[in-house]
Amino acid sequence: MAVRHQYENSNDIGVFANLTNAYCLTAVGGSENFYSVFQNELSNDIPVVKTSIAGTRLVGRMTVGNKNGVLLPNSTTDQEALHIRNSLPDEVLVQRVDERLSALGNCIACNDYVALIHPDLDEETEEIVSDVLGVEVFRQVLPFSCFSCPSYFTISLADNSRKHISWKLLCIFEPGWYCSSTHEN
Repeated sequence: MAVRHQYENSNDIGVFANLTNAYCLTAVGGSENFYSVFQNELSNDIPVVKTSIAGTRLVGRMTVGNKNGVLLPNSTTDQEALHIRNSLPDEVLVQRVDERLSALGNCIACNDYVALIHPDLDEETEEIVSDVLGVEVFRQVLPFSCFSCPSYFTISLADNSRKHISWKLLCIFEPGWYCSSTHEN
């Protein structure tokens, strides 16, 4: 199923939300309609958390994560980090990153298996991405602007009937669309 969605007349919903297989972070302080679409579609399966990052609504631009963890910029307040940590499942690691390029969602594209990071990120940040997100990391000039990662979603698909087969995809969606599906055996 696909749902058309906007955030205050912006189709770039990836700027204001971070959706993974284990959680969804959404911007606080915006339209209740924005949050309610995620809540209605996802809350039965994963936690949907309203938050801000460094006092902004740019949750997708400032954070990056997958089913294993979420990375927050160092500018994230203690209260914001504690709220996120308390709202996510225990198996999801939450880590702040002291990085000059602090809009992590702009410079890192990842799924549950791999991460593409901007070449200008620190080596320490590369190690944190690998350790916290549990992925293989590649330094790569991304095929799209470094500042457009939130407009792209990374998807990890697994065939439940054949657990040994999995696909690793970096999917590009038109901004404003997100997909959800149910798998029936």
